[in-house]
Amino acid sequence: MRLRFLLFSFLAALPFCWLKPVDPDLGWHLLGGAWIVEHGTVPSYDFVNAFNPFWHDYHWLGQIVMFLLFKLGGYQALAIGIAVVVFVTYWVISDIILTSCRGRYGEWIAWILFVSFVLAYSTVVQMRPQILALCLVAVALRRLLQTPTRLELPGLMLLTVILVNIHVYWVL
Repeated sequence: MRLRFLLFSFLAALPFCWLKPVDPDLGWHLLGGAWIVEHGTVPSYDFVNAFNPFWHDYHWLGQIVMFLLFKLGGYQALAIGIAVVVFVTYWVISDIILTSCRGRYGEWIAWILFVSFVLAYSTVVQMRPQILALCLVAVALRRLLQTPTRLELPGLMLLTVILVNIHVYWVL
């Protein structure tokens, strides 16, 4: 059953390989990533808007990832990167649903929940740092369903630090 969900996750994420760059903030994210890579630091001031002298680039890590993908292969590389992140998100969410759905009608309920998630999530996917953050939130939720281990808290703390530096305010 998990293999069918994995295959569906792949097929549902595949169209995102041709995602068009329509998000109005994409240029800003790419510019932010380019600035950080060029200067080797996170900006402490808004280098675009002179009216905002006190500013913190709270999604710098996501911008670096996006810029490096763009530098590697333009918008097509960004689209493929988003498709991979969407695939991983679908895969993790399907695992959460399958772990949670048991019983006589468990597979039917799992399919209904999963297809509903895919339909709802696919409407918000854009070339934005938030998509990577949502994937990491799904990974954290999946981790919380497992039996606790000694490294669970440090691992979740590390994941939290990464999330905060990708674009977490929008996710929460």
